[in-house]
Amino acid sequence: HIATAAPYTHASIGLDGPQGYFYSFARKYTRLCLPAGLVREAICAGSPGNLPYRMYRLRVSEGTYCRIRDRLASMYHQRSRYSYNLLGAFSSYFNYPLKRRSSYFCSQFVAELLECCGALEFDKNIALVQPVDFCRMEQLSLVSEGVTGSLSSGRALPAPSEVAAILPFGRAMVRVYRSHSRFH
Repeated sequence: HIATAAPYTHASIGLDGPQGYFYSFARKYTRLCLPAGLVREAICAGSPGNLPYRMYRLRVSEGTYCRIRDRLASMYHQRSRYSYNLLGAFSSYFNYPLKRRSSYFCSQFVAELLECCGALEFDKNIALVQPVDFCRMEQLSLVSEGVTGSLSSGRALPAPSEVAAILPFGRAMVRVYRSHSRFH
């Protein structure tokens, strides 16, 4: 946030509604910036302070949802093969795309997963997608916004039935929020 002044500096994706797990490339240990890699985040657990967040819904077909779910499950099962693309995150700040094999930063991971599974198309190189870019996408519907401190109570989130009732197959959720460190 200090370097970019962007309101949102982290992105993750979830498939089980707002109270389910979200997946991203981020720090593996709460107190250490590195090592980082593919992690599963519980939205209410460990949400620090009063950092702004937004949660979006993306409607997808059943086939697209299954492709996203299968690829995400496969990647998470093999998560030790993946690393955090620190150089890519740094180079994207200078508008220079740097794609490294089996290495992602948070928004690059979410964007590539959605694009390769046919859920979204991006008008720029995936290695340049920033978390705030998801806030500008017309295909995403805002579900919830607030500050992370309110997440532990669950008050800021819609009930799971509110989301599931209007999403027959597509339950892909994209969450963006301001990270509390330079390395999310």
